[in-house]
Amino acid sequence: MAAFGNFATHRNVKLAAAYSSVTFAGISGLVQLILAVYPLSMLQGGRSLLIVISASLAFGIIRAFPKNTVDRELKNPTFKVTIKKGDLFEEDSHLVIGFTDTFDTDSNDAEIISPASVQAQFLRRVYSGEVDALDRDLTIALDGYVPEGIETREVKPKGRLTRYPLGTVAVLGSFETRYYCVAYSRMGNNLAAQSSVDALWLSLSRLWDVIDETGNRRSVSMPVIGSDLARVDNLDYESIVKMVALSFVARSRKSIITRALTIVIHPRDCARIDMNEMAAFLNSL
Repeated sequence: MAAFGNFATHRNVKLAAAYSSVTFAGISGLVQLILAVYPLSMLQGGRSLLIVISASLAFGIIRAFPKNTVDRELKNPTFKVTIKKGDLFEEDSHLVIGFTDTFDTDSNDAEIISPASVQAQFLRRVYSGEVDALDRDLTIALDGYVPEGIETREVKPKGRLTRYPLGTVAVLGSFETRYYCVAYSRMGNNLAAQSSVDALWLSLSRLWDVIDETGNRRSVSMPVIGSDLARVDNLDYESIVKMVALSFVARSRKSIITRALTIVIHPRDCARIDMNEMAAFLNSL
């Protein structure tokens, strides 16, 4: 039922109506042509009309039903943007992982990192839940960055204390699979993350630069960063997806970062996005 609810948008209904109308016209024309040559009784009457209408409607709905994957290949230079529903960690590519400016990692304490977040999945699936190992790798990767400040334990009772500028990217992993840990939101001392459109755009711009320097143009996959607990409150889910795609395309027009970017929609968020709308947006770029 959720899938049909997600289908019932203005764009999808309009598409279904258009496909149904074209199909009805085509079938009707074919029937008229056949009747002009062979006046078959089985093709005449209300029953035949009802069958044609039903078939046209069914085809229109099926044709307009949102796909699980939409993409577009752009030219001059050539690169591809894909939006798909799936599991980020099943992608054979470099991965982007969103973090806060303190690069907090401990999802064992849900007050710091939500167990349902991409960060928590990253800890479980890449680091086997070893918080100390992830903390160590982040500390090494961040060694070349100048901290923006250091909180005290009295002020920030839980989590990491060192703050880095928004847009800081800690590169983990290996040549084959890199993990781009980008700080796009600020972790408050009350453990509530907060971001903004400007902060997200800045962070994406710096992320593309780092990927350009270290990614060797290998495919990159990323989640929809900034959509939930990071609180980019003035953008809805679809707008954030569009913003990420637009930022990538704008940067790629200057020079190739990667030949393929995939934005992965988590299954629990499928009802929040209209894939036909995403396809139309990609085609407008």
